[in-house]
Amino acid sequence: TKSPILRVTQMNAIYFDNQIYKMLLGHVQDCLKHFHPQYTQLLSNEVELCMKFAILWFSIGRCDSTFGQKLLCTKYENITPAKKLVLGISLFVEYAVDKLQLLTDNMLLNNTAMKLKNLIHFCQFLNISIFLRNGLKPRLLERILRLNLSHDELKIAQRQYNSHYMMRELLWDSFIEILIYVLPLVNYHKMKRSINHLNPFRQKLVLSKPIVAQLTINTKCPHCNESPIIPHSMGCAHVFCYICLKLMTSRYEKSYALLCIWKRNFYFSDMSSIYPRGTRSQVRISLSNIIHHSII
Repeated sequence: TKSPILRVTQMNAIYFDNQIYKMLLGHVQDCLKHFHPQYTQLLSNEVELCMKFAILWFSIGRCDSTFGQKLLCTKYENITPAKKLVLGISLFVEYAVDKLQLLTDNMLLNNTAMKLKNLIHFCQFLNISIFLRNGLKPRLLERILRLNLSHDELKIAQRQYNSHYMMRELLWDSFIEILIYVLPLVNYHKMKRSINHLNPFRQKLVLSKPIVAQLTINTKCPHCNESPIIPHSMGCAHVFCYICLKLMTSRYEKSYALLCIWKRNFYFSDMSSIYPRGTRSQVRISLSNIIHHSII
C-alpha cells in the first residue's frame, strides 16, 4: 500500500509554487520597469498570464508535477494531456474575468464577473475545509479533475531523509521563541546600574543643586527629540515630555531616582547606597516629587 501524502507536504508544495511565481514575476517586472509605465500597466495582466502559462508548461506539462511538488518529491499519478489542457484553460478563464472587469463599463457584466469570482472563492473555501478533514486535494482543480498525488519513488530513492536536522531546527526555533518572550522582561538598565555600582573605579558623581529649566519654542525633549508634550523637569536643565520621563523612571526601582545621562553632573540615587552613614539626612529628594515637578 502506498503511504498517504502528509497535509503539511501538500501545503508546503502550494506555498513553494506561490513563492516561485512571485519571484519569477518580480524578475520580469524588474526587466520591464525601463519601459513606459503606460504600457507596463496596460499589459500587466498579459504578462502574468504568460508567466503562469510558462510555469505550467515547464512544470506540469513536462514533469507531471509543479515545481513545489517536485521539490518535495511528489507528483500527479493520473494526469493526462486532456487534464493538462483544462488547467491551461482555467488560467485563461481567470485572465478573461479580470480583464473583463477592467475594460467594460457594463454594470451587468461587472456584477456577473464579481459573482463568479465570489463563487470560486467560496468553492475554494469549501475545498480547503474538506482537505483539512480528509487530507486530500488542497486545490479546487485537483478535486474537480480528480488528480491524485503520489510519492515520486525515483526522487525519494535519490534523497536521504534525516530527522536530526529537523530536530535541530525545531529546538532552535523553540529557543528563539523563548528569547523573544524573555528578553523584553529583562531590566537591563537595573543590571547596568547594579554592575556600575559595584565597580570600585567608577566615576564619582557630584550632587549638584537643582537647575531651573527654561522652556522656549526651540526646546526639544532629549529622549524623543520632539517638542515636549506636557513638559516636565527632573531638576536638570533639560525639559522632557511627561511620558518620556515616566518611561525612564519606570526602568528603575522606587528606591532609585534619576541620573541626567545627557549632562552627568546631576545625580539622584538611593542615599543609603551612595552616601556614608550619618549623611543621608543631608539630601532627601523622592522620585515622586521629581516626576510631579512641572515647569509650567
